[in-house]
Amino acid sequence: MVGSPRASTFEASSEARALQSGSMRAGPLCTCQLGSGVQFVNAEWVPSRNVPGVPSPSCTTETALSFSVVIRCQHCSGVLFTSEIILHQHLFTSSYCTLIVPSNPLHYRAVTFHDKPASFFKETPLRVQHQLFMKLAKDYAPFKAQLVAEPLLSDDVEQSAFTQLDTRSGTVTHGPGRPALLISSTSWTEDEDFSILLKALEEYERDCTEEAKLPPLVCVVTGKGPLKEYYQEQMAALHFKHVQMCTPWLEAEDYPLLLGSADLGVCLHKSSSGLDLPMKVVDMFGCYLPVCAVHFRCLHELVKHEVNGLIFRDSSELAEQLKMLFWEFPTEKSKLNFFRRNLRTAKQLQWDESWEQAIFPLFSSDLVDKCRT
Repeated sequence: MVGSPRASTFEASSEARALQSGSMRAGPLCTCQLGSGVQFVNAEWVPSRNVPGVPSPSCTTETALSFSVVIRCQHCSGVLFTSEIILHQHLFTSSYCTLIVPSNPLHYRAVTFHDKPASFFKETPLRVQHQLFMKLAKDYAPFKAQLVAEPLLSDDVEQSAFTQLDTRSGTVTHGPGRPALLISSTSWTEDEDFSILLKALEEYERDCTEEAKLPPLVCVVTGKGPLKEYYQEQMAALHFKHVQMCTPWLEAEDYPLLLGSADLGVCLHKSSSGLDLPMKVVDMFGCYLPVCAVHFRCLHELVKHEVNGLIFRDSSELAEQLKMLFWEFPTEKSKLNFFRRNLRTAKQLQWDESWEQAIFPLFSSDLVDKCRT
């Protein structure tokens, strides 16, 4: 039986590799009647070296596999069906893939495999949060402990902007009056309009007065891309007092830890097709991180408004959501914690668990034998 694709070691034929690269067609099409039947003659695992949309240097030849399928007519060997199915096992993946499996010579069964977060997307323990914040504080000022009027209680206290460690007892706690941590990730392209977030933060800044029960805010936007420098210039011109922003490029292992440490995620992905779901939200939900996401046609399949997060249409709506969610932060009775509790209760499947339930049963020993010949 075939387990997860990580364990598969099939050797790809030159035809399958050419099909994958687009340099060769699968051959002449079938000219017979479909009643002549089909033959499942070429099904192979092919390592995918260039997975699109992966903003991480950790993606290697082991992180994605392409399953190239060719179905030929038994009568004339003409091609009836070809497909290339990309299966990913690592950080950043597509929203779903569809396997088309022949159940008999004339009928096919389509199985949709929705992407799920990998097992390392989870809530980050407070001690690990502190270690991460102290590491990031070396390069990014918003993670550093802020100067306060009162002196530190003791030289034995190590502080970040969010946490403090009593070095004598080893106890880690949240810092008093800590800021809220907002996180988003992007490839900095025109597909995501970050002016929406910047305008919302301007409104938040205006309302973040001494009378308002709103916390200071640290907004972290991760990733690299062509528009990063443009938006960094926009951020630098804002001169916020209550909102700090930084745009780090994180090490691969630090990204899930930061998601698991954050208070709220923001997604500005707006599908041009209206059919693909943002993987960043899947990963955030794996960390039980509530999300505010910009509206598009099929987003409701993932973000349930007023259940695991909120959906907004413009910057004004996002600003109102931020103020509502962070009012009297941190408090156990907030809607932010209500969303987080709902995510914990729902406890979605992880990638490996989803693979075992949806894909593993499709493979039989007969199919494996055909893949090897």
